Amino acid sequence: MIDHARDTLGAGDAAGCLSELDAYDRRFPRSAMGEEATVLRIEALLRLGDRARAADLGERFLAARPTSPHASGVRALLGATTNP
Repeated sequence: MIDHARDTLGAGDAAGCLSELDAYDRRFPRSAMGEEATVLRIEALLRLGDRARAADLGERFLAARPTSPHASGVRALLGATTNP
């Protein structure tokens, strides 16, 4: 499901990606792939122009998981929220 959501985002459908991630979260609320899903959600929100929600989600992710293997990717995405 994560791969399909990533492919959907890669095809330019950020809203569809978010919809797929919502379905994933409902089906697997405590998934081992949850961190990857969160990073993908942040990217999709940014592509939709929802910088505030992306930044909020990213900051919460970093506060909870500062040493995650995905933390550097989240930081890079958050850096994009400060650029026009």
